Amino acid sequence: MFRRLSPFGRFSLIAQVYAAFGLVAVLLVASAAYGVYALTQTKQDALRTADYEKLADQAQTLDLRLTQMRNSLNIWLQVSSDDQAADADRRAGAVRETIAGFAALPMDAATRSAVDEFGRVFASYSTRTWPQIRDIDARTKPILAELDRVGPPNRTAIQRSRDEAAAAGRTEIAAHLNLAAEHYMLGRVRAMRYRTSRADADMAGAGRAFADTLTALAAAQALPGAPAAIAQHVRAVESYRDAYAEVQAGVKAFWEVRAVFRGEGNRMSELTTVIRDRALAESAAADAQAARGLLERE
Repeated sequence: MFRRLSPFGRFSLIAQVYAAFGLVAVLLVASAAYGVYALTQTKQDALRTADYEKLADQAQTLDLRLTQMRNSLNIWLQVSSDDQAADADRRAGAVRETIAGFAALPMDAATRSAVDEFGRVFASYSTRTWPQIRDIDARTKPILAELDRVGPPNRTAIQRSRDEAAAAGRTEIAAHLNLAAEHYMLGRVRAMRYRTSRADADMAGAGRAFADTLTALAAAQALPGAPAAIAQHVRAVESYRDAYAEVQAGVKAFWEVRAVFRGEGNRMSELTTVIRDRALAESAAADAQAARGLLERE
């Protein structure tokens, strides 16, 4: 009865033994195959998790390096030194290197889009806007230095002619020259204030004061016994006035580019937040998926 119930009952004992060993072998092969599969999947999950951890690290590195670059540039905006510009360039190079590091890392379409946009904004920021603002500064700085150099001596020269006219008894000439010196000083104050105020009213006030200076000089020059030096004063005031017109144009251009500069910097900061948050989320999701896969294969 039992022999009829056995699936091997119609086979010889030796055949049954071989069949049993064959079944065991099949089970062992299947188990080994599944073990290899599980090991391979575990390895793939580990590699995937490691890649997403690299993505998260890269995103945080980008955030840090962008902050360092912007801080360096903000310092340059205050001191405008060559050394500080070189430091900003070095930090921009570190940002560029970090952007390139994203190319080999896995990420979803939204993260890739944010990285690509960051790269485009950074390219404009570093190769167009930053050179523009430095060029304007380089052209304006020597003009300002020259104006600062000649500004006080111009007034001193007018006052010296005034004192000489007064000593010679030409009081009317001295009065006009005194008025010219005062108007010139007022013009300088208003023009220098414009550097920080960027208010057109300051430059308009400076223009009126320089016009009043030239009017007073012309009145002194028209009187008998006027010193020949007045002609030099006229040229000096006109040169100073015209140079400040260049400064005004440079300041306007500087702040227009700076507004673009700041906007691009702010956009990059927004994008680094997006990239960092998405990268951290993707890394966490990869960890969770690897953990689930490991539990399912145990």
